[in-house]
Amino acid sequence: MGDARKLHEIWIEQCEAAISIKQRYGLDAAFDYLVAEKLLNFSEAATQHPTFAKELPRFVAKVRSIFIRKELCSEIERLEREQRQREADAAADAEVDELLREKPEIVAARSLRFATLKALLTAPQLGISEQPVPNSRNVLPPSEPFSFAAQPSDPDRGRRPPRHGQARRARECRNLGRAHHSRDFAKR
Repeated sequence: MGDARKLHEIWIEQCEAAISIKQRYGLDAAFDYLVAEKLLNFSEAATQHPTFAKELPRFVAKVRSIFIRKELCSEIERLEREQRQREADAAADAEVDELLREKPEIVAARSLRFATLKALLTAPQLGISEQPVPNSRNVLPPSEPFSFAAQPSDPDRGRRPPRHGQARRARECRNLGRAHHSRDFAKR
C-alpha cells in the first residue's frame, strides 16, 4: 500500500485483488475475500468512522460491478446457508467453551450489517435515500415521519431556515429602507 493511499480508501486495492482472485481461484474465493471479509469489516468500521462511511457506497458500487447480479444472489445465499450450518453446529456442540462463544449482541450486529449489505448488493438499482442521514442539524424524533413536501397547515415548512445573521440583516435592510423612504418623503 502506497504512502499516499489513505486507510479508508484501501477498498480500492482490495477490489483489484478480488478480480485477480476471481480469475485464479474462482468465484467463491473472490466473494469470500471481498464481501464476507473485507466489505463486512469495512461496514463495521463505517459505523465508527465517518471517512469509512463516506466511502462505503463507492465500495458497494464497485463490488456490484465486479460480480454480476446472479453471482451476487447465489453467493449471498451460499454464505447464509454456511452461517446457518455453523450456528446449528455450535448449538449442537454442548461442549463449546463459554469463553469462545460470541456474545449475542455481536452476532446480532454482524447479522444486521450482513442483511443491510445483502439488500444493497442485490437491489435492482442503487440510488439516494428519500430520508436524510441524521446529523446534528436534521435529527427527527422517531415518531415523526420525514417529508420533503410542504404541509398546507404550515406555509414555511420545507423552506430552508435562514443562515446565521441572515434574518437580522434582512430586518436591518428593511428598516434602513423605510428610514430612507420616510426622509425622502419628508423632503418633498
